Amino acid sequence: MIQSDTVWATSAAFMNDANEMKSGTAALRRLHESRKGSLPQDLAERLERSGLFSQASVYDNFLLSASSKGDSLTHWRYYGVSEVAFSVGMDRTVKLVPVEQVQGSNHPQPVPPGYYDREFEENPDGSRSFIDPDPDEIFASGGEWLDVTYIEDESSDQIVELYDQAVGRAAKSLLLLLWPAFTSVLTMKDNGFEDEAEVRLVVNAMPSWKFVRYRPGRFGPIPYVTLTSGKAGSRYAVAPVGLPIREIRIGPTRFGDEAERSLRQLLDDKGYGDVRILRSVTPYR
Repeated sequence: MIQSDTVWATSAAFMNDANEMKSGTAALRRLHESRKGSLPQDLAERLERSGLFSQASVYDNFLLSASSKGDSLTHWRYYGVSEVAFSVGMDRTVKLVPVEQVQGSNHPQPVPPGYYDREFEENPDGSRSFIDPDPDEIFASGGEWLDVTYIEDESSDQIVELYDQAVGRAAKSLLLLLWPAFTSVLTMKDNGFEDEAEVRLVVNAMPSWKFVRYRPGRFGPIPYVTLTSGKAGSRYAVAPVGLPIREIRIGPTRFGDEAERSLRQLLDDKGYGDVRILRSVTPYR
């Protein structure tokens, strides 16, 4: 992180939670199935057409997960498996954006078969109006830190409240696709993970050839994007510009003095001299 000025956000399809970014939508769908019989038919159908119960594309959304607990024994045990572990504290007010991996605006040659085949309509003048988007169009969104909400099932207060809001909005308007529920369901997670106290950042970056990298993992090649601090108004970065690191905590270890000395030198040498170093107060050995 410090030497590259980047962090990695991994495709949501490759997380340790098998239902990552699906729990909220699935709970909403189950609640709707149990309630739609009491709704006017046109209202129930309007909800179903709205996209509210459609799963987000877990492959195209990239997650960077953090925790609101900087000195958690759960995390030291699970993630801090080496002799010396560290938790990195970031300024959550600073947006992170994807870093481009390939320059240019067109897929590198040779392109995959059918890559530029797009559905279109013929205009009276003989020109074409494309229905499908340009596969090389650059799109990047997200990058803000969001608190995760933990739910048990469709009876959870957060799900019931979200569904009631959706019913109220659907009763007034057909335009339900772009509403706050989309962000809410992306940040809902099974309460079995509640002790992680997760804060997450969700990024969407397309086209994949421009932003996505791959690393080996137990599921095969795992897609990820690298993130760096975003400049005002920027959707993505052409090169890393640094990370908003404010403090680093050294985990429980018998090598605390050595770890702090080498960490201080690393931070000072790489332009992070103002980062504070803390030590865990957890008496774990």
